[in-house]
Amino acid sequence: MSRTSVFRVLTNKLNKKKKFSKWVPHLLTDEQKESRANFSRKFLRRFQTEQNDFLGRIITVDETWVYSWDPETKRQSAEWRDFDEPRPEKVRHKQGALKVTHMIFFDMNGVILRWPVPIGTTINAQNYKKVLYDTLRSAIRKK
Repeated sequence: MSRTSVFRVLTNKLNKKKKFSKWVPHLLTDEQKESRANFSRKFLRRFQTEQNDFLGRIITVDETWVYSWDPETKRQSAEWRDFDEPRPEKVRHKQGALKVTHMIFFDMNGVILRWPVPIGTTINAQNYKKVLYDTLRSAIRKK
């Protein structure tokens, strides 16, 4: 059977459609999903009774890469030149060597702490605890 015949049978007769996987950060087990749903219900109940007092006590964190250069696309670097002039030259930067991870802690009023992760440090449970106790705690007290 030819490829086109297979395609026609799958799409027209069996009503199938080719769908590509989508990337997700990680897959959760049913137990993990249930645990998250339970925490969400508890938070909703607290919000219903405490409202903004409850929201004001929540601090969240986001981790992001901060690049020390702004990558320019090929189109952005184009220049109008005379026909006989050579093309402009541009140095190729290694993106991996020029970035630092930052942890940004914030609450409902804005940023509490921006913490650059030291180069070579992995954000694991031990280092995360250290940031919480040593750095974030004093930032909250200052606020």
